[in-house]
Amino acid sequence: MCANRQPTLGSFGFIKRVRHRGVWNEIILPDISEQPKLECPHCDNKFKNQQGLTVHLKCTHGNISESTNVEINNVPLTSSIAEIEHVSNVDSEELQLGVFEAQDISIEPPAKRSRGQDSRRQYNSVFKAKIVSNLEAGVSPKVLAQKHAISKSMLSMWRLNKGKIMLAASNDHKKLLKIRPSTKYAELYRDLRKVFLEARSKGHRVDFNWIWSKARILYRQKTNDPNAIVRKHVIVNFIKRNDLRLRSRQRNRKLSKENFRLPMQQWHATTRERLIRTGCADSYNSKWGRYAPEQRFNVDQSPCPFVINTKKTYEMLEKKNPNNREHKVWISQPGSGLDKRQCTLQICFRPTGKQPRVAIIFNGKGKRISEDEKNAWHPDVDVYFQENAWADTAFSVEWVKRTLSPIVQHSIDRFVLFCDNLSAQISDEFKKSVSDLNGVCWYGLPNATDIWQPVDAGYAELLKVFLNQKHHEWLDCDGNATKWYESTQSFRRKERWILLTHWVGEGYKKLISSQYDSFRLRIWQKTGCLMTADGTEDHLVQPEGLPGYNIPPPSMIDPDTVTPGMQNPEPNENVDIQSEKESLLIDNDDEREEFEDNIADRIFHHELVGKQVKGLYENGWFIGKIQYFNSRLDEFKVVFEDDSIDYISKEDIDDVEIFLIN
Repeated sequence: MCANRQPTLGSFGFIKRVRHRGVWNEIILPDISEQPKLECPHCDNKFKNQQGLTVHLKCTHGNISESTNVEINNVPLTSSIAEIEHVSNVDSEELQLGVFEAQDISIEPPAKRSRGQDSRRQYNSVFKAKIVSNLEAGVSPKVLAQKHAISKSMLSMWRLNKGKIMLAASNDHKKLLKIRPSTKYAELYRDLRKVFLEARSKGHRVDFNWIWSKARILYRQKTNDPNAIVRKHVIVNFIKRNDLRLRSRQRNRKLSKENFRLPMQQWHATTRERLIRTGCADSYNSKWGRYAPEQRFNVDQSPCPFVINTKKTYEMLEKKNPNNREHKVWISQPGSGLDKRQCTLQICFRPTGKQPRVAIIFNGKGKRISEDEKNAWHPDVDVYFQENAWADTAFSVEWVKRTLSPIVQHSIDRFVLFCDNLSAQISDEFKKSVSDLNGVCWYGLPNATDIWQPVDAGYAELLKVFLNQKHHEWLDCDGNATKWYESTQSFRRKERWILLTHWVGEGYKKLISSQYDSFRLRIWQKTGCLMTADGTEDHLVQPEGLPGYNIPPPSMIDPDTVTPGMQNPEPNENVDIQSEKESLLIDNDDEREEFEDNIADRIFHHELVGKQVKGLYENGWFIGKIQYFNSRLDEFKVVFEDDSIDYISKEDIDDVEIFLIN
């Protein structure tokens, strides 16, 4: 045996050969290796380190080891480790590193087994972010490496790429939130959808407050909590998820207004020469003539229902359907009566200066109104009473003395009041009451008030928009919304009158504020009622429905020249003026429909003329008779048994909601 033989590594120790006196002796050194401390949970084998145990579990026991939690050296990790902070709402630069509790790694096995699969592991960005946060918090890399069977070099690499790892973890968590929306209101949304579809199938009008009120009721029934609250964002999410669209009930087509172009030019020319430029007094202005902007007033009446917006509703449409634009929106009419005229608004305003108070006319004589009820009315509204709640001669004279007089009596020396051809306003009593205040009445073109009259050119419509806003603010209260949508008892007359005065008063206060000064001025300019004597602002006259309109220029005759016939014109006595009651019982759209239904377009020998139809409306079925067919409107005129009128097309007779009965 070689004398220079080196010691060899034996099993669990060293054997050293020593030559002594020519004899080779084997000396077995004591075992200095570490005794195994880790036991396999499935067998009696013991191992010195975690790596050996892991290999043994994978090779010997297979998948049994995946669910086994093994402690290191039989000693649990005692490092102070906290839970990771959420990274969903912060950017990667703002992500604060916390300390995370060491958890077993979630392994994502590859879809296809490949060579070396058992020795490779995939780590997601969230797990890497937890490890990096632990390292930044001072946890030993050796402890983390042993705990998760990760090499120290990999931990160092993750630590160097801290920014990228944190950004990826943040993005992954955000994606997780997007694909897993909250299910807190899922059951509420399902029930609310059923209620919505049932209401629309009956033709009920559905707005935001209706959906909100129904949601509160359903949610309180579900939670058994009478004080449970449903926020507005819940309703917004419901509308978005179901792709609800706010649609308007279809109206009849409007005829062209070109036939008013020449009469309007004649009226503007007459108004300039006979009203604005005639007579040269001491206060005559070279630009404005006899009447400055603050000396010009316009008054008109507008019917006001208790339910303002009844022509728009939420509708559920099919997504990406090319025929959605032709989808017909049905809202059952007539309603319970609250969508009809409850009162009449008398609206008067001028381009600049302090505005007159708004007046409201209720039906009746007003003799049995208690003082408490009067005190509950809005203080900025003048309340009048008339048997049919429309403007007759007696009311018009009283309005001049009570509402118009405080504005014009002490502030201006003279004024002009633009009026339509209402019989009460062409009466001698009304003209005399205006003349007593040193004013003059000037009448506009009949049947064209929406073209020349400032009140009808958008002022009254905007007032109703504000009135509707105040109505919705009132519905924000749970008790009011419940009474409005759910109560089986109708509002009493006293309640309706008080609410209407407050809605009108608050809406009118907003309308006459300085925020809408330019709006009032522009309405007077575009209708031509604010025309100048010298024609310097004629380009601003742009009546609705008359594109490219040109107002006739001023006459070359000097304003102070007296010519025959220069007196104030009287309204045309031969004009077929609609009765006062009918003109106020219908809204503006109905007035236009009556005007569109020309006699020359009526056909009485159509095959359906004279037949009876039955239609489903909100308060039941109604039977009517077809009077004639309008070829230009392509619609039939139907008169019902209660003397109400409706226009229906051939497509409306669908044998479901409207059908022939003989």
